[in-house]
Amino acid sequence: MISHFLPIRGFEKNYKAALQKLSELPEKTELYFDLSPFLTSIIPLYLFLPPWARKGGLLEMKEALEDEWLQKKIQKEIPAIDPNSIIISRAEKNDLLVGRSLKDCMEMYDTEDVRIAFVKLMLATELKASVFYENINADLLTEAIGHPRCLIGSNAASLSKTAEVILKPERARRTFPKFLSMVEEKRIMPIEKAIERITKKPALLFNIEHRGEIKEGFFADLTGFRNGEILFTIVNGHVAFENHEVQSRPHGKVLRHRVAKL
Repeated sequence: MISHFLPIRGFEKNYKAALQKLSELPEKTELYFDLSPFLTSIIPLYLFLPPWARKGGLLEMKEALEDEWLQKKIQKEIPAIDPNSIIISRAEKNDLLVGRSLKDCMEMYDTEDVRIAFVKLMLATELKASVFYENINADLLTEAIGHPRCLIGSNAASLSKTAEVILKPERARRTFPKFLSMVEEKRIMPIEKAIERITKKPALLFNIEHRGEIKEGFFADLTGFRNGEILFTIVNGHVAFENHEVQSRPHGKVLRHRVAKL
């Protein structure tokens, strides 16, 4: 399984070549990739530093950023980025920054230079921040979703309750409705095949028994949806989600991959 196989902007040629390689594999080859149907990645702020400034831990990177001479060099080498394409999702001890775009930071720091705002944001958060960055090629994402070796992954952490403000990504709550909406709007594949892609196919590949189909003797795991919205979810025969609310009593369990018996 190839995880997080997303078409990052700037690497389209490589991505197309990789998709072609996957298409040429023998049909019986069990090699698949997963992705989420969104155009943003979650990236720690320090990854926007030049490669030479990402040496060591956060303390070393912070010291380089605070050095007057190195700071100017870092500022010059930060890539040109659309300030509207970056949204702060987490900023330790700087909750007021969460949800703001880099464009908002430019106004807050009273500068029209996106690189200056970036450096000031790094200093203010001591690099202890994460951002949503819109860096996925939309056309290639659609093409990849239609690939027969593509699986859909929600790929989001289950965050415990905390006093810290954290902006949850869309993929934490809308991955599968978004996938089904894209399939219908862009006519990527029949809706029946799309549903199989996120139910029966993973159950077979990961050898999860008695799940993935509506079938006698299988667990009653069902979801009702309409126009890209989840109406209800039934887990093991019990209503787990309804009227936009998660029910208090859990009825499911963690499903783990089992090695198929030869």
